[in-house]
Amino acid sequence: MNGIEKLRQRFLNFWRAFRPTVPRRNFVMRDPKPWYRKSTNAWFAQVDGRQIRLANGRDNRNEAKRKLAEILAGVQPLKTDTLTAAQVCDKFLSFSQAEHKSETYDGYLFYLQKFCDRHGNKPTSSLIAHHVTEWLAANPT
Repeated sequence: MNGIEKLRQRFLNFWRAFRPTVPRRNFVMRDPKPWYRKSTNAWFAQVDGRQIRLANGRDNRNEAKRKLAEILAGVQPLKTDTLTAAQVCDKFLSFSQAEHKSETYDGYLFYLQKFCDRHGNKPTSSLIAHHVTEWLAANPT
């Protein structure tokens, strides 16, 4: 054994002796409950792995509970992402036209139009990083 192997072996022995041990438990799934997030002044709950804003304002706890009950009962389905890439680009361009200089807006329009020609009809929920990197490779700056 060379010096590095000895050091590695000593570290592994140390780690095995002192690593934290976590007892195994059978966890029970909990029902979603609303909680208040101070930073956004809103009530949230986690449903199906997603955090959902239920109500605004600290005093609206009962409204948050009512809305959570509706979501859990299936009365009010979760909103799914129905926007296409072109719709998102259009919304961004509207914002950009109002907030940025015309040269900046023109640059965004130039590139986003090319992107929308290729991927504009796809729902945003189906876009993945591969679509963007593929488009970037085909359209160098």
